[in-house]
Amino acid sequence: MNPISRIAFSQHVEERHADESLKVTHLVLQEHPELLPETMRDAKMMAEALDGVWNNLDRIVQIARRRTRRL
Repeated sequence: MNPISRIAFSQHVEERHADESLKVTHLVLQEHPELLPETMRDAKMMAEALDGVWNNLDRIVQIARRRTRRL
């Protein structure tokens, strides 16, 4: 793991970013509840896109491991 990732994971940077995002979203939706359907649609789209990214990364890692074992 590279040093930047190691620091980010050890200091829970992603978790803090997620928490901040949820808090901001909550504040916005309290003021503008009419944005909930659009917000949910966009969140679903982002989640599906991220699933695709992780699935592709998993596939890349599996291929690399197989190739390494053959050497």
